[in-house]
Amino acid sequence: MSEIRVTTISDTAGTGPVTLTKQRAAKFWASFNGTGTAAIRDSFNSSSLTDNGTGDFTNAYTNAMSNANYCIDTTASRFMSVIKDASGFSGTDPTTTTIRTGHYNATPSSSDGHFTSVKVTGDLA
Repeated sequence: MSEIRVTTISDTAGTGPVTLTKQRAAKFWASFNGTGTAAIRDSFNSSSLTDNGTGDFTNAYTNAMSNANYCIDTTASRFMSVIKDASGFSGTDPTTTTIRTGHYNATPSSSDGHFTSVKVTGDLA
């Protein structure tokens, strides 16, 4: 029986960690607060978050996707809310470098989520 234990797997140049390239792994994810001044709580492969207005956000990737036909999961909720929120695309198709999402309450009208998450799976460029 063999066992390998590592903290970081570096690229061939030894200058940085390896990015997973298999389709099964998430290539981007971000957890952010969409209320007030929108801010990322934690993320992977995220270069920026733009607040385009109430319930309308754009996440940019550090490393681009190989095409815009990847899978996107997104969710949003308001703190202590009994109203169910929904999230999805914001009328703009995904690109290889960004995803724009919209978040809505039960009315339905645009709504900023206290806890918003976006995850992308697919192939990196």
